[in-house]
Amino acid sequence: MISTSVPQLFLQSESLYANKGEIDSGFWSPMTWMARSPAALPVGYYYSLVGKKFWLVGSGLDCTIVFNDDQISSQHALLLATADRDIYFCDLQSVNGSFVNDVSIRYPVLLRHGDRLKMGPLEVEFQYSGEVPGTQLFSAHKTVLLVQTQTAQYNIWQTLLQTCGVSILEESCANQTLREEIEALLEGLSQPPDLMVVDLEALKPNPYEFCRWCRVQYPGLKIILTCGSRTDIFLSEKRWVRQQGAVDLLPGFSKESFFSLSLTDVVARFECLLQALELPTSQVTSLEPVLRSLMHRLNLP
Repeated sequence: MISTSVPQLFLQSESLYANKGEIDSGFWSPMTWMARSPAALPVGYYYSLVGKKFWLVGSGLDCTIVFNDDQISSQHALLLATADRDIYFCDLQSVNGSFVNDVSIRYPVLLRHGDRLKMGPLEVEFQYSGEVPGTQLFSAHKTVLLVQTQTAQYNIWQTLLQTCGVSILEESCANQTLREEIEALLEGLSQPPDLMVVDLEALKPNPYEFCRWCRVQYPGLKIILTCGSRTDIFLSEKRWVRQQGAVDLLPGFSKESFFSLSLTDVVARFECLLQALELPTSQVTSLEPVLRSLMHRLNLP
């Protein structure tokens, strides 16, 4: 992040929550905190998102930001800060859902200045103090072409990547070969993705021949192979994959194996993707609450 502005939530003074416990929830008004209140601040209530890795929002007393309302779940949503002070917003399987700019969300969403967050009847605005334009707040984003045959594995990789601000392109290979789908996709893009993460199951019968084809056709496209059916990969296999033109071969995430992995195991795999994308691996230090939320969703019947 380029800007030194402070991320914050803003609750309008005419909101139904005005004078209904904002200060108890951790919000402050310009009149009650003059040291942080330039004259340009609109009238309302503010909550600075600094000093923590994440904030739980809900009606439960164990939450960081508490709103006493029957339409807000006890643990309704999560605000997550990365090492670069980007803020992500994630619903926690709430009864009435969470929305960003009136769009229902299922996975963590990178917030930008001016985004409207809605949880039940509560609506707050996400801001950066100083109102720096959003184009100046974030570094150039990366794009990953994600090809996975298992829904759970796709959701895990997607959530981890989106938590770090990475855009996702998906290919299903439903009606044609993967080569044909990739060729059609890349022809329609102004620039190719920065990385392709593809499971071996989608590359049968010869995944290594596919890597060699990509190396010739798209020499700038990095490839990481995953294997959702394996928990360990031999070093000899990794060396062979690299010789064929891929960056690495990683154990994938099946729904069953994901729950047996430690946070360290997950981070180690994910760091490989961040390195291939030339993104700072320091971002993985803030993944724990997102992983726990993801485990909860995958464990639902």
